[in-house]
Amino acid sequence: MYQYYSSQPNSSATLSNQAALLLQTLMEEVLDYGKQAYSASSHCMSLPVTEEQAWTRGQTRLQPAHSCHHIHLLNSSVPSGEFWLDPNLGCVADSVLVFCNFTSGEVCVPPAPQSRVAAGVWGNSSSLHPYTSSNKALSHMLGHKLQYSASKVQMKLTAAMNSHAVQRIAFSWLSFEDEGWTPLDSAVLHCLNGERLDTAGHRFKTARVWKQASGWRRVEMELNTSQGTYLSLSVEQLPIVDISLTSNMHSHQFRIEIGPVCFSSK
Repeated sequence: MYQYYSSQPNSSATLSNQAALLLQTLMEEVLDYGKQAYSASSHCMSLPVTEEQAWTRGQTRLQPAHSCHHIHLLNSSVPSGEFWLDPNLGCVADSVLVFCNFTSGEVCVPPAPQSRVAAGVWGNSSSLHPYTSSNKALSHMLGHKLQYSASKVQMKLTAAMNSHAVQRIAFSWLSFEDEGWTPLDSAVLHCLNGERLDTAGHRFKTARVWKQASGWRRVEMELNTSQGTYLSLSVEQLPIVDISLTSNMHSHQFRIEIGPVCFSSK
């Protein structure tokens, strides 16, 4: 990057001058980089300077709040609703649109639109990815893991600021047989932190089967870190990012509805 010019390579005075010039150039570049970094950080997270800006914190992506609690502190009369948050206090480009429930103290992060409902045929199908006994993850069918409006970093920071989490997932499947089997008997839930939860033999809140029209059945489960489900859940495990079935569902039509993950400190 830097070139040295010397007609007297053995001259110590010349080398000293070159070193001084190089040091000065480096210092100027460091100072210039610092100015650019400061300007970028100021642009990424500009703090409110007026009362009006403070009261509208979280209502736009360019003025996100740090948390729902932050919004409530600035304006205790604001009703529950959707707000923009930036838990890592970084650039506003990764701000997250969440639902702040100021009554329950929950902050709910919804799944991305393409992950809210997954439907298809669980089994071999020409319109879907072929399945084998070891390849039954939902992500193989969708082409991606379940996604949420928050990035993994923002999700982890939101979880770190809270002590409880809850998420609901509903399974619907087509079966003309009066079988006692449900997807909860053979599902493996892939957690955000990389752990896997086997649902077989565990009890879940609202996990009862509804028989619907035309042979469809539906079962819902609630993953709750503050209520007993026989599963040892921690707030770092939610949300669920993928689902696998360990038993054979030959050509079962299915529908999976992914609910938001709601964090709270209560």
